[in-house]
This record gives sequence, structure tokens and C-alpha cells, in this order.
Amino acid sequence: MKPRLFEVFSRTISDLPPKAVLRVVRLEREMLEGDLSQKRELPLEDVNSILWFCRCVENFSWKANETPSHLPAHHIAFYKKIVEKLVQCGELPVDSPDLETGLNASH
Repeated sequence: MKPRLFEVFSRTISDLPPKAVLRVVRLEREMLEGDLSQKRELPLEDVNSILWFCRCVENFSWKANETPSHLPAHHIAFYKKIVEKLVQCGELPVDSPDLETGLNASH
């Protein structure tokens, strides 16, 4: 069985040094948006989840009221871990109120 898109994405960014995560997030978003525009067949639950995360990280914003309720809990838990790692390493601003609120209120 082929690994799901989320598992591949999460394994990829988990293994990256923090400085590379933001670049890979941007590239992943661009690739997925391109795939969608070309009407490629993709697992939409994973695509929507990854795109949501990529856009949040790129905009330094994670608003609890914008967290899609349909995201699997293990996706949210993983995203929290990555964001916390990026904040600790100085790759994301530590004082983003939207990010802090979202991290503490999501699922």
C-alpha cells in the first residue's frame, strides 16, 4: 500500500533542520496548488490539511477559529509539534498572538 500524502509530508519535514522547513513548506504548497490546478487525482483530506498548515506557517498565523474541524487530530498534533519547534529555533516569531491562540485552542 502506498503511503498517504500526509505521512510522506510529515516524515519529510520532521527530518529537516528547522531552517529548511519553511522553504519546504512553501515548495510543498506550490506543488500541491499546481497539482490541483492540473486536476491531478489526490487524497483531498491530506491535501486540504497540508495546504491549510502551509498557509498558516507562511503567514505566521494559526487562528483557532479558522482551524478546519475536519482535520484529523493526529494532523493537528503534528502541526503543533512542528510550529513549536520552529518557534523555539527562531524560525517563526514567538510573539504571534494568532499562532499562540491557535496552538493552545486547537483540538
